Formats: sequence, structure tokens, C-alpha cells
Amino acid sequence: MTRKTIAVTGIVAVLAMVLVWHTVQRHNEQLQKAKEQTLRGHLSAMRAALKAYEEDHHSKAHTLADLVRSGELAKIPVDPITSSASTWRLTVEENVRVDDFRAAAPAASAPSIIDVRSGAPGLDSSGRPWSDY
Repeated sequence: MTRKTIAVTGIVAVLAMVLVWHTVQRHNEQLQKAKEQTLRGHLSAMRAALKAYEEDHHSKAHTLADLVRSGELAKIPVDPITSSASTWRLTVEENVRVDDFRAAAPAASAPSIIDVRSGAPGLDSSGRPWSDY
């Protein structure tokens, strides 16, 4: 092989590596965008289920499992970022009794879910925290 052939082969190899790297980067970006879209869809469905539950039962759900038991959700969705159905971060409101200082006061009811967000750490492709979704 001549030096010219070796140089051309080297250039072709470098160009091929750059092309492969670019393709992998593009694939990763598309995968990330798909996960973001899936997350938005899951959150939208769970928020709609929370609203429907409240309309149907005249009270708010206490757990995500309540939404499944009532038929508002088929199952608790998996957070596409954490790959888990148990990492959802629930925003709850608690009912506070004014007379809860008495020893004979009835037990307070369980906290009610008012919103659900991703429990994933980190940021999305635009720099927004996952927990803001």
C-alpha cells in the first residue's frame, strides 16, 4: 500500500466514525423526545383520571391504586424516565382538624392526591427538570 492509499483509508475511516457518532446521537435525541412525549401522555392520563375520580366519587383519590380500583386507569403507568410505576411524586392535601389536640378525636382521613409529577431526577432535553412535568 502506498502512503496515499493509507491516508485516504484513514480519512474514510474517520468520516465513517463521525457518521456513526452522528447517527447514534440523533437516535439518542429521538429516543429522549419519545420518552418526554410518553411522560406527558402518562401524566395527562393520570390527571384526567384524578379529575374523573373526584367527579364520580365526590372526593379525591388517596392513592394511585384507587384510580385503578375505580376503573379510571387500567393500571398505574410506568414513568418512562425512571422505568418504574412507583416513582411518581404525588402532591397531596391533608385534612387538618381544629380539635385534633383532644385525646378522643377521631383519626384524620388519609391525604388526598391533588396532582402527580415525575419523580425522575435530572433535566429533559430543553433543560427543564423532570419534576416540573
